[in-house]
Amino acid sequence: MPFTIETSDWMYSIIYEHFLDKNDIHNANKTAERYINNTMAHFAYFDSISQQDYGRAIRNIYLCHDNILNARFLPIIIQKLKDQNYQFISVDQALKVSVYGQKEYFQGRTGISWLYHWMNNQNDIIRYSQAEPNIDEDRKLYDEILKQNKR
Repeated sequence: MPFTIETSDWMYSIIYEHFLDKNDIHNANKTAERYINNTMAHFAYFDSISQQDYGRAIRNIYLCHDNILNARFLPIIIQKLKDQNYQFISVDQALKVSVYGQKEYFQGRTGISWLYHWMNNQNDIIRYSQAEPNIDEDRKLYDEILKQNKR
C-alpha cells in the first residue's frame, strides 16, 4: 500500500510502553507529547514536499500502526489535523488521484514515504529525507531501551 506520511509511531509506541511498564507516567506522557508534535511536523513537512514537487497538496495516505500509543492519542492528532483544515477520506478515494499511478523508482527495503519512491533522483531523496523533522534524540532513546531489554 503506498503511503505518503509515516511518523515512526511504532518507535514512539515502544518508548511509551517502556515508560508505562516502569510506571513512569511523566516520561510516558512526555513521549506521547513528542509523538504528537512529531506527527504534526511530519504532516507539514510532507505537505511541503508535495507543494514543491506537484505545485499542490495531494491526498496523503498516513501510515500508522495499531498500538497503545495510537489508541490513546490518535484522536488528538486527528483533531489537530481537522483544526488545520485537513479532511479525511477513504484510501480508495485517495488512490484515485493520478499521483498514486506514477512510476516507482525506489527499490530499497525501508518503509519510506512514497513521495520518495516517485523521485527519480537519488540526490533529491537524500536531500529531502535529511531535512525531515529531527527525531534523533528519540531514536537514541529507542536504541537504549532495546539494549536494556536484551540484558
